[in-house]
Amino acid sequence: MSLHLWCSSKNIAKDLVRLHLFQITLTDATTKWYVILVTTFHATFDTIATSFLSYFQFLIRHDLGLKILTDFHQNTTTHIVDHIHEWHRRHVL
Repeated sequence: MSLHLWCSSKNIAKDLVRLHLFQITLTDATTKWYVILVTTFHATFDTIATSFLSYFQFLIRHDLGLKILTDFHQNTTTHIVDHIHEWHRRHVL
C-alpha cells in the first residue's frame, strides 16, 4: 500500500518502474515469497499486487481494497496519511 501510494504521489504509472521498485522494497518473508513466485509471470503491477495481497493480507478485503488503492491520487490538498486512513476505514473487517 505504501509503495503504491508513494508511486501515485510521484506520478509513477509505468508498470516496469513500479515492478522494479516493488522488487527492491521486499525484505524477509516477502523476499522469500517473491523468490518462490518468480515461476509465475506477472505482466503488470496490478497482477503482482493482487498476488501479494492475497498471500499476506489477513483481515483486509483485498478484492475491494486494491480498487481503492489504484484509484487514489494525491494532490496538493491531500496527504498520504489521509489516503491510508480512508483505505483502512473502508476495508478492515
